Amino acid sequence: MCADPIMVWLVDDRLLSIACIWSITVTKRWESCFLWLVENI
Repeated sequence: MCADPIMVWLVDDRLLSIACIWSITVTKRWESCFLWLVENI
């Protein structure tokens, strides 16, 4: 069964947000999150 691309994008976007928040929480540095997003986009 093929997943809806839009749903996949929404899920991926949500996971990116969670990863970003987790990164900030763990490292106490938003820069690491920003750099990670730049590298992965």
